[in-house]
Amino acid sequence: MEQEDNLLDELLREIAGLLNEYPKVIERRAATIHTEGKDPELAQKLFKAADTMRDSGNLYLTWAKHFAALADGSTDAHRMRTRPRTLTSKKSFLFALRFCYNAAFHKCPTIPR
Repeated sequence: MEQEDNLLDELLREIAGLLNEYPKVIERRAATIHTEGKDPELAQKLFKAADTMRDSGNLYLTWAKHFAALADGSTDAHRMRTRPRTLTSKKSFLFALRFCYNAAFHKCPTIPR
């Protein structure tokens, strides 16, 4: 159990770092496109995308922290009235975490890979 708790903490730190860095990379790409005068409309979309990813990233991170606390048995997690009843096991938490990560980092078609 302690190993799983350590894994959850490690994943939360990694996700927090990625969620923090991702919008910055999009903004740099948008700034480059804007500076080079390539496609002002695309640059504007990317700036908006960075804001959206920052906001949604904060939402995903809040839920990830909630589920980690729930998996750890924290009473604070049980007090949250809006928590989904289907995501109470560590297996479900990891599934949700992977889903959020994939949604946040692998589905942005405007950034070249």
